[in-house]
Amino acid sequence: MLPYIARERDRFADAVALRVAPRMSGLSCTERQDLMRSLADTVTGIVVVAIHRQPVPSSGAIARDAADAAWGIARTRLERMAELGEPSSDDEAGPGNPGRVA
Repeated sequence: MLPYIARERDRFADAVALRVAPRMSGLSCTERQDLMRSLADTVTGIVVVAIHRQPVPSSGAIARDAADAAWGIARTRLERMAELGEPSSDDEAGPGNPGRVA
């Protein structure tokens, strides 16, 4: 079951990466996908652990913790990328890679 969940989670994260492209035009396609996959992994982990706790936390508490963790990772990752200022390796558009969105 876990391989199926991981595949679907990655597929979802890649779809979100496409949706956020206009708002994250400074990131390459691969950078957006990597970020969205990290966020999906984080949220999935928090939800899975929470639903096995006794008593199970409220959905609001789970959502708050997941959002806090995801925002922290996103902010840290984006700040680090800005500090490094390294160009992406996939800046050019090609088959399966729209490249940077201007």
